[in-house]
Amino acid sequence: EIDSEVCPRRILVSNLPKMNTEILLNKLEIHFSKTKNEGGEVDLCEYLPDSGTVVIVFLKENVAKRLVEMEFHEVMLNQTKHKVRVTPFLNGKITNLETKMSMCPRTVLLTGIPDIMEQETLQDLLEIHFQKNGNSGGEIESFLYNPLGQNILALFGNASKEERDEE
Repeated sequence: EIDSEVCPRRILVSNLPKMNTEILLNKLEIHFSKTKNEGGEVDLCEYLPDSGTVVIVFLKENVAKRLVEMEFHEVMLNQTKHKVRVTPFLNGKITNLETKMSMCPRTVLLTGIPDIMEQETLQDLLEIHFQKNGNSGGEIESFLYNPLGQNILALFGNASKEERDEE
């Protein structure tokens, strides 16, 4: 289960232009700290690179709610007014998480393979070897060779009905 709640001191700012991150954070902090923009004193301003959004944390709780109610704000960025979107920041936590280990009957992990030739050639030779019925192999659906860890993963395409039921 994932429990979430709206954080009373944080906002999430999106629809941001591509620009220098430090300048962007400074401009947003200046804008959202001004009372004429319905802002308040900013405690933290953080860029989230994976989503291209910014989280702004205020010292007082009521500031975030006011800004979220307005949703769209015109902020001076790159010498032009840019319409950014302000949404609530959700705090979340995972509860009642259950994990279990299982073994996939179609996967084989090979270790200790010496680095004796070019990676692509070695991968091809290993795939050929494990496709041969004489080597107790079968048609390989996917094959990955990782030379740094000296590991290979081969995923076989044809699993019996019993094996699929076990997955």
